[in-house]
Amino acid sequence: MAKILIVDDERPVVEQLRELLSQFGYSSNFITRTNFLFPVLEKDPFDLILMDINMPGTNGVTLLKQLQRHPIYKSIPVIMVTGEVNDQILSECFEAGAVDYVNKPIRELVLKARIKAALSIKFEQERSQRLLENILPKNVADELLLYGKTEPQFYQEATIVFTDFCGFTQIASTWNVKDLVKELGRYYDYFDGVMEMYQVEKLKTIGDGYMFAGGIPDTNQTHAIDCVLSALEIRNFIRTMKEIRKIYQDDVWKIRIGIHSGPVMAGVIGSKKFAYDVWGDTVNIASRMESKGMDGEVNISEVTYHKISSFFQCEPHGTVDIHGKGAMKRYIVHDPLSSLQQGKGVPNEKFWERYGNYCLSSQITQKIIHTQKSGVEIFYLFGKISVKNIHELKQTIKPIVATPSVSKILLNLQQVSVIDSQSLGFIISCLNVLRQRQADMFVCSIGEKLEQLFKMTYLDTVFVMYASEEEAMEALTANNS
Repeated sequence: MAKILIVDDERPVVEQLRELLSQFGYSSNFITRTNFLFPVLEKDPFDLILMDINMPGTNGVTLLKQLQRHPIYKSIPVIMVTGEVNDQILSECFEAGAVDYVNKPIRELVLKARIKAALSIKFEQERSQRLLENILPKNVADELLLYGKTEPQFYQEATIVFTDFCGFTQIASTWNVKDLVKELGRYYDYFDGVMEMYQVEKLKTIGDGYMFAGGIPDTNQTHAIDCVLSALEIRNFIRTMKEIRKIYQDDVWKIRIGIHSGPVMAGVIGSKKFAYDVWGDTVNIASRMESKGMDGEVNISEVTYHKISSFFQCEPHGTVDIHGKGAMKRYIVHDPLSSLQQGKGVPNEKFWERYGNYCLSSQITQKIIHTQKSGVEIFYLFGKISVKNIHELKQTIKPIVATPSVSKILLNLQQVSVIDSQSLGFIISCLNVLRQRQADMFVCSIGEKLEQLFKMTYLDTVFVMYASEEEAMEALTANNS
């Protein structure tokens, strides 16, 4: 439902507009003084503004110009509301950025048509923006939309990662093509989640190869660490899937991962079918680290090793010949240093404290709320659940699960965008504790993205999943739950 803000000092007009908007199926709010506009917009997002031209104090045209200078609010379409119509006034409104106007007294059908047209344009622009940002980094997409072109940038330091499934050609020869692509897509969906989790940039997929980078397009000091964390998360996931596939006697997928750090050029070239790409020796060396690396391991260059060795256990692994560079040392990355992990490769608080000293580029958001309803313990998880905050996850959920008197638990993951293998493993262990105690079914209410992950790991055959909290609660509180 679109939300519309009315800016008008005449109460009868405001009441009429609100009544009409309600009939049209829109929600609305209003202000009668112009100095309230920006505080209201800060608290509540709106899809459209209906603004009176003749307002006391700052008039509507001046206010519109202020909106157009704001980096965020300038995208909100504004329809001017006026009791006097002449070419001069309309010209000023459209030059200031108005998308349309309506006359007083308000005519119902005209208002409805012009609001619908303005919202259709806005939603189409947002859709185009989302599609472009799904292809390109946001700042590059914004530059293209603003200027129609963008120039590649030089980065003094970045980290490039290549992954490739081992023996994929042999696997492909025994699979139905449609099933093969579907399965590959599932893996890549998980990889995409890892990119979001550690704020690194997915570059492209090339068949069964997946390429990403840290330190571009936004530079930071943690790019090598972020890329290694991402690579280890992918490695751990592949290892988990390998064990699951053995149980179900499926083909085992193995992976090679190669990493190198150094200068790159990055950006978009050409005028059609835009693609964000990187160029330079750093890219070639990272590719070589992957192709000559060990199966199932994260293989890094000496340059990357020096950037991450104070965080991770690394093992020398000989040299690799690079065309034009000669022999280059390489290393295998294992888990975080023993002093920086809390077991099973999970970074501890000391790890993240040290990481923070390297200028943390972005925080992983997470919130856990525990409440009770109808005798059911409910946990609401929000944001991105990752190894960065699994300690909090354990502290919040584990004591409740271990309490003998607790027999019904609902874990609501509908607001979780990403979940890593360590956190997923912890949730599974909680489920198993409940099953052993013959507690009522532990129900996950999850979104489509996480549902794919559960199905991929065959968890959907063991645990019941619901699309909404209402359905889950109804099942849990039923007599035969």
